Amino acid sequence: MSNMSEIETQAIQLLQQAQHHLGQKDFESAIAACQQALQLNPNLAEAYMVLGNALHVTGQEVESRNAYEQALKIKPELFPADVHFELGNQQYQQNQMDAAIESYQLAIAMQSDLTKAHTNLGLVYSRLGQLEAAASSYKRATELEPDYIDAHYNLGVILLQQKAFDEAAQCFRTILNLAPEHPNALINLGSILISQNKFDEAIAIYERIVELSPTFEDARYNLANLLFKQGNLDRAASHLRSILLINPNYVGCYFSLANVLVEQNKLDEAISNYRNSLQLTPNHPLTHFKLGNALAKQCKPSEAIISYQNAIQIHPNYTDAYYNLGVILRKMERFDEAIAAYQKVIQIEANRAETYFSLGNVYLDLDKFEDAIVNYQKAIALNPNYAEAFNTLGTVYRLQNRLNEAITNIERAIALSPKYAEAHFNLGTILLLMGDMQRGFAEFEYRRNIKDFAKTLPSFNQPQWDGSPLEGKTILLYSDAGLGDTIQAIRYIPQIVAGGGRIVLNCLPGFERLFQNMSGIDLIITKGEALPKFDVYAPLLSLPCILSTTLETIPAQTPYIFASEGDDFTLPLNTSQTLKVGIVWASGYRGSSFELKKFYQTKSLSLSMFEQIISIPHTCFYSLQVGQHATDIKLLGEHPNVIDLSHRIQDFADTATIIKQLDLVISVDTAVAHLAGAMAKPVWVLLPFTPDWRWMLDRADSLWYPTMRLFRQAKPGDWEEVLHNIYDSLQSFKIEV
Repeated sequence: MSNMSEIETQAIQLLQQAQHHLGQKDFESAIAACQQALQLNPNLAEAYMVLGNALHVTGQEVESRNAYEQALKIKPELFPADVHFELGNQQYQQNQMDAAIESYQLAIAMQSDLTKAHTNLGLVYSRLGQLEAAASSYKRATELEPDYIDAHYNLGVILLQQKAFDEAAQCFRTILNLAPEHPNALINLGSILISQNKFDEAIAIYERIVELSPTFEDARYNLANLLFKQGNLDRAASHLRSILLINPNYVGCYFSLANVLVEQNKLDEAISNYRNSLQLTPNHPLTHFKLGNALAKQCKPSEAIISYQNAIQIHPNYTDAYYNLGVILRKMERFDEAIAAYQKVIQIEANRAETYFSLGNVYLDLDKFEDAIVNYQKAIALNPNYAEAFNTLGTVYRLQNRLNEAITNIERAIALSPKYAEAHFNLGTILLLMGDMQRGFAEFEYRRNIKDFAKTLPSFNQPQWDGSPLEGKTILLYSDAGLGDTIQAIRYIPQIVAGGGRIVLNCLPGFERLFQNMSGIDLIITKGEALPKFDVYAPLLSLPCILSTTLETIPAQTPYIFASEGDDFTLPLNTSQTLKVGIVWASGYRGSSFELKKFYQTKSLSLSMFEQIISIPHTCFYSLQVGQHATDIKLLGEHPNVIDLSHRIQDFADTATIIKQLDLVISVDTAVAHLAGAMAKPVWVLLPFTPDWRWMLDRADSLWYPTMRLFRQAKPGDWEEVLHNIYDSLQSFKIEV
């Protein structure tokens, strides 16, 4: 033990000599004395400390650092906290993370309020991905120094990574209280507010950023997109255009500007910007897709198809592009291609209910009812709350005359969506078809809430008539549906007059002269003319509901429409022909949709199908056909039994003059049939398998027109049996005297 004490004593003496040499700036002697002392006692930390100082002064940094590290290992408390902190910084820069952590922790152990050590320890933990430890270090730094901006910022970034958005936002708000123009705090706070859908606050933040840095393109871009989401289209477009002035090649800007322009319905400019975007990013499938949507909206289906196909070529599993391709192909009546597009969507994404629904619609267009039903049922299986699928499934059952099933599905649609106007209207037509007039007409009133129909209706400040006695008040009646509907509903005028009403009739063009012969109408005007003063109004087709019509109370007294007495036109007639029959083979078609065109086609025949009937001897047939099918008669050539009167018909008064002189009218379901019935003329009406609501089912007569006889298809599309029955009936028809 005595020998060891002597060695230690000698080592300490050498250390003292080294300290003296260092004080005298005799660095070489100091280094030599330290080295001798350490040979005697390798654990003499103070000798390493003096050695490190001498080596540092002489520029031997590596050796100096090694000496310090040895001293630290043996006796850390020799060093002040700042030394440990600086050593930690060196270790951090040299990627010695574990050593840096140890140094910072030593610094903190020696001086717990050393804020910068807590902060830099947080940096190390952050770099190592130890987010909880990093957050803890930064929080401690902010507690020690509440105004320490870097610590608040670093803590905010860590909290963002941890998805602790509220806490992160608070960090950035704290910074902005200290430094209102801190750019990164503004940007990060703006991003958090966007993620939290706090768009108004986010807009205010990004407006501040843009105000501080007008050329900061990314901030202005984010601001524009926020304004777009909030519906502030003009300001959004303005900011996007400003970016393009700064940087015409800013990726995404043309695309976003085009999206804004689509919402502004500036389709030409939108399409141009989508194409500009594709110049910068030609392989961006979403841009091709959006371009297709804009072209489709602009009614350029062929170009839209190319855009969708481009999107699919880049992204072969782009289901939205396939789906929209199916939509536009269906509109173009390219049904097989539409089916293929929808089936491709199903192949990629089998659980998408709307695709089965849309595929069902194509099959419905093609009258493939069973295929349509299968697909609607699949859509419902995937989405049991799919009101539109239930309603359209009900429509298919209605077309098959499976009315109870139709009602079940449509009522389910209404239960899911009580304000679903199309479903209520659909239900109304079926109930009327089944003879439930009161409930049917009440549901039928929902037609006025159907979007496409509602936008065509006039708007009045006066109330709608509720059916109470008018007692001298003026009521405005206006046509809100088709020509035949107008003729059918005009029968209610005597009932209104009986209640003391003064009637102003706002009718469709072509009816003015006809209705002048009706009693009870005080003033007739046509649509577009200025309206006189009135107290209440009612759509003509709402009168059955307003007046609570039932099967027993249908006002069926005919005639209620009369031909003009002043028209001296006389039908031409061969002396050998005694029976005079008017014919109409095609329903008028007014509209552009495939559904409406199909509806009229279902009610119509080709004139050639009447060949056997118009060959019946001693009968003269007069064509009352007007419109696009009037010229079909030329295909017959010079037929001895047929006379074309289309050139004589300018309005319904002309048609009434002709009908008055006929013995019988044979017509498809069109306005001429209504007119003949309203004039109490014998009229035979050819009806499709699923007729319009007013003709009901399974009866040969009409409760609306006593002189009418109904000839119904026994199965969809089969006119042959109908025409055969008319032929047989016409052979035995006797003129009523």
